[in-house]
Amino acid sequence: MRHVSRHMIFGDVYTLPSEPFSDPPSVLFKTKGDDAQLECQHSISSNNVILWYKQTPGQGLILLGHLMMQTGQREDDFIISTVTSEDSAMYFCAVSDTV
Repeated sequence: MRHVSRHMIFGDVYTLPSEPFSDPPSVLFKTKGDDAQLECQHSISSNNVILWYKQTPGQGLILLGHLMMQTGQREDDFIISTVTSEDSAMYFCAVSDTV
């Protein structure tokens, strides 16, 4: 089963926190050229895969990548270097026990 947390760049998002993630959804406002750091923390010890997705308005989720973590590791950062207008989207992190 996958659990999802939400992040957004360049806009407002009003959502409820997704358990078992420790932080509520966050909104980042960045200027073009800045770096953006998205954080994902969870409390599921048996899940060692973090998946990152991007969604733009009217579009489906796009898998950006996944990370196989060491046992017990429960957090990951996704960094967007030199933000452009094309990076304006909703970003999701999901955790799973498989890819």
